[in-house]
Amino acid sequence: MIILHSLVSPGHPELETYARNVGLEIEKLGLDGVIVRESPAKRSFAKLLKEYEAGWIFDLHSDVTEPYWAKEEEKWVRTLPYSRKSGKYTWRPTDYSDLIRKRYPVAGISYGGNVWDPDAELCMPVRNWVGKLIEDFSAKKYGTIDAIVPSAFYPRRCHERLLGFGLIYARPLHISVDLVKSFAEYLHERF
Repeated sequence: MIILHSLVSPGHPELETYARNVGLEIEKLGLDGVIVRESPAKRSFAKLLKEYEAGWIFDLHSDVTEPYWAKEEEKWVRTLPYSRKSGKYTWRPTDYSDLIRKRYPVAGISYGGNVWDPDAELCMPVRNWVGKLIEDFSAKKYGTIDAIVPSAFYPRRCHERLLGFGLIYARPLHISVDLVKSFAEYLHERF
């Protein structure tokens, strides 16, 4: 398994520090079969899997530049735990208390593979076996499927063994380290 961490987020160079720190903490743990690397600027995930003879790639990012899906009153809605300008729209910055008061989500995880389903709604989070695997892990580890927000790389396809972690940097570092470590172990047991 390869765990990649980025040093720079376009337009927000200070923000990827959280994901890098999670990667470095995982490296210190010396997990069997886990290789931690700084993410190259140009990457081919299929080539990286082959080069390292790896089964999975975790691509770690600090979740600060994109909104994530959260379930509120049985409906999936876009949630913004930070300020961001997008075109002519501006969202007010928050003190993150709304996010920190809640136990979940711990992170958003984007996944690839063949995710096209003509009958699915665009916001449907689980689209193939990898999405189901994420839900199963969330239920086993946290006791709820809402601890992790699954999101298919849609409409483009990405390698099905690529998981993009949007680590919510408002959470304490040890929570994200535990998530990545536990998920790596979970996949190692099954594959």
